[in-house]
Amino acid sequence: KITDRMQLLVLFKRDLIEPIFKAVVTAEQKSLQEEHYKFLKKMVQTLVELGSQLCSIWSSKESGKSKEQIRPENFDTYLNALLFFSQHPSIVVNFYANNLWAQFCRHPDISQDTIFSTYLPKWTEVASKKVVKIGLPSNDNHPSCAYSKLDFDNDEEFTSYFGRCRIILLDTIRAVSSLNPVIPYRYVD
Repeated sequence: KITDRMQLLVLFKRDLIEPIFKAVVTAEQKSLQEEHYKFLKKMVQTLVELGSQLCSIWSSKESGKSKEQIRPENFDTYLNALLFFSQHPSIVVNFYANNLWAQFCRHPDISQDTIFSTYLPKWTEVASKKVVKIGLPSNDNHPSCAYSKLDFDNDEEFTSYFGRCRIILLDTIRAVSSLNPVIPYRYVD
């Protein structure tokens, strides 16, 4: 029920979301260690699921609140964490985070939110760099190669996964273009 999901908004309070973000930053600094990398992947999955629940809450007619009242109080901190995951060299971490960006861009209310709109140029810049195929596990020419070695057994597995990631990225860039065509054009310029 939406009323049960509304309780999840407590996780956006400053004293709860800031320690989560700090834990993510600390884990990222040691993320090439397998335990820390697993923690990082679990954290991105947790934040993505929280964002998916937020999509349900935000568009709910049952909540009795206006769209501005539903926006969590530290939505900008949450988007910073999501942008942080979008910049990570790991293609798996990127895939989780960018799936949520796609969901937010397709959401009728979140996509029109003023705070969310300020993050679209930043995300577009990050995502445009992630469309390039780099990080094959057989190579050692980019920081993402080390993460690919942890996630994939061979180049074919990586290529298949990268194809799915690239489709999500390009679809989301297309959604950003329909929301505000100036953003991608300004980046390309």
